[in-house]
Amino acid sequence: ELLGVIAPSTGQGLAGIGGLLMLVALGCSVPALVVRRRAQQSGSVVRHLPWLRKVNFGLLAVTVLLLMLSLIAPAMNAARTAQSQAVADGPWSEHSFANAGFQVSTPANWEVHADPSITNAGIWLTDRQNDLHLIASATQKQDVAFPSLEALQQQVLQTLQQNAVDPRIGEKMQIQVDDRPAVEVAMAGTFNGVNLIFYSRLVEYPDTWVEVRLWTTPSRFQEHEATFGRIASTLHQKK
Repeated sequence: ELLGVIAPSTGQGLAGIGGLLMLVALGCSVPALVVRRRAQQSGSVVRHLPWLRKVNFGLLAVTVLLLMLSLIAPAMNAARTAQSQAVADGPWSEHSFANAGFQVSTPANWEVHADPSITNAGIWLTDRQNDLHLIASATQKQDVAFPSLEALQQQVLQTLQQNAVDPRIGEKMQIQVDDRPAVEVAMAGTFNGVNLIFYSRLVEYPDTWVEVRLWTTPSRFQEHEATFGRIASTLHQKK
């Protein structure tokens, strides 16, 4: 699992470190050879390996391990990416929320996350394998005092910022969903020591505000950003 999430560039870094250790090991082998030759010339017996030779063998062992990891890590990462892409391109599952009034679709491996705080007006879905999360929710307009879609989006961002360290807000975009006005934005920040990126899409229906909010870590977001966009685009009101 750990090798599967190592970035491809990390494999190159491991290979570079392994190369440096090999040079150090070769450097240690020279004085070790000198010590052995002097012992042979003086007629003394080297009963134990000198400490330089021990260091040499240790460095060579670590070098071999790092070089192996530098080959395995990119291969594991590529396999994991291919598997995730295959799941994303495969059949998707439909999920209803807000008393079956709205629907959103996800790859088949996403599961419903049980949470008592999520009522029938919303749904929480999780891709456990890739640590991806989604909450889709609907709020009746008559229950809240937001005069516009932009005001609601500002409230959503302020709520996220309250628990974030060094929050950073991306460019806000106005789009259409179900021929209805919508806005989307991404926000990054540190939450309880974990760096996260949130992607939020808000849609204004005649009597309902609907939000699709997805989040994950930055490395996962780069890998699954296209999937996030596809999931958000599946939101629609059921007829």
